[in-house]
Amino acid sequence: MSDIFKSYDIRGLYPQQINRAVANLLGQAIAKFFLQAGQTKTVVIGGDMRMSTPELRDGIILGLVAQGMKVWDLGLVSTDTVYYASGRYSMPGIMITASHNPAEYNGCKIVLAGAVGVGSDSGLPMIEQYYLALQEDYNSEHSLAVEDKRQILTEYLDYLKRFINPADFQKMRLVIDAGNGLAGKIIPLLLENSPLDIIPLYFELDGSFPNHEANPLKPENTSDLIKRVKLENADLGLAFDGDSDRVFFIDEQGRLIDSSYIICLVAQYLLNKYPAQKILYNAVCSRVVPEVISGFGGQPVMERVGHTFIKNKMRQEDIIFGGEKSGHYYYRDCFYADNAFLTVLIVLSIMTQESGKTFSQLIEKFQTSSILPETNFTVDDQKKIITKLKNIYHDGEQSELDGLSVYYPEWWFNVRLSGTEPLLRLNLEAADDNLLQKKLAELSQLIME
Repeated sequence: MSDIFKSYDIRGLYPQQINRAVANLLGQAIAKFFLQAGQTKTVVIGGDMRMSTPELRDGIILGLVAQGMKVWDLGLVSTDTVYYASGRYSMPGIMITASHNPAEYNGCKIVLAGAVGVGSDSGLPMIEQYYLALQEDYNSEHSLAVEDKRQILTEYLDYLKRFINPADFQKMRLVIDAGNGLAGKIIPLLLENSPLDIIPLYFELDGSFPNHEANPLKPENTSDLIKRVKLENADLGLAFDGDSDRVFFIDEQGRLIDSSYIICLVAQYLLNKYPAQKILYNAVCSRVVPEVISGFGGQPVMERVGHTFIKNKMRQEDIIFGGEKSGHYYYRDCFYADNAFLTVLIVLSIMTQESGKTFSQLIEKFQTSSILPETNFTVDDQKKIITKLKNIYHDGEQSELDGLSVYYPEWWFNVRLSGTEPLLRLNLEAADDNLLQKKLAELSQLIME
């Protein structure tokens, strides 16, 4: 059963791997971990719109209460709302979600007080040990205590608007695909007093995801949005994942913009306001990212993929902003947590300031190479393949910060194990499309043979 413990969180199939009884044990194990870590005895908890979330929420609360914890129940909220509550009120937090995974999955993300991430390097193994020990002792459920229900969403949105007021935006036409996830609840409230013309797609909360998976990284999940952006002659398209902690941008021509370029755009904006700051990016971002950060007077810092690793690195080095190719964007002013909605506000503020330019024109100065969208391979022995590639490409500059990265003057690649699925992930960048396709064919053959 412990295979529900992943690198960054807990998740599994419902009800085979994770259900009310499992959630009860998880709640107890998490409570033991919180108490051992010297946390407050009050926990903030929220959940997404998945069909299984209410059952798992009740199970986790039962477990927390059984170990003497009190609960602030935030109800149906986005992940960043839980992070805000944890940071603002210095309490540990739990978000019940499986993020971008299909409807049959669920799980939870865990933070210590201050929205400090809990992952495989920072507490999850201890929670797993408590969980396994509790399995042997498990007898019956405790009665569900009346938890303290908190309406914190308005306070959180006001906090975001203090950074950038949507009322100050110029008039723009946006198509926004919420994917039947939490963005459908948050976006109307966040942008209600703005002059934006918003065309909503799939704003109805529905954990069965009837229109498409809430995973914008799969091309089939952004096809409706891209068509609508073109049809409406929109200035911008936005796609969110299920718990709305990730956002992806579609330009006015209907092209999905690589998140590396969004990192560049936000980094430029923040370095203009706060010169010489450190900016973090992960090991699979484009090589243009550190070049842009340095070019605008910042200090680039590379970290491995994964939100707990990035949050902890940012906290250790007091880093103002960080970004991942997967569409996560992290901010010191949001307790070093990822925040898709602040990213949207920043991008719309930039578009307002640069009102004479289209979104594609704002991005084009960063697009100096060809980037392959992250490509997954299902293979039996991922580590053996990584070793093979390390030996074959021994003449390149190599890094093992996260899997294997190999750098050449005209191209580079990274292969790494997935933190959440049994896959080998390939990222590849080259000087032009021809070289990109040549190296993709070469690497694909080596990986699959």
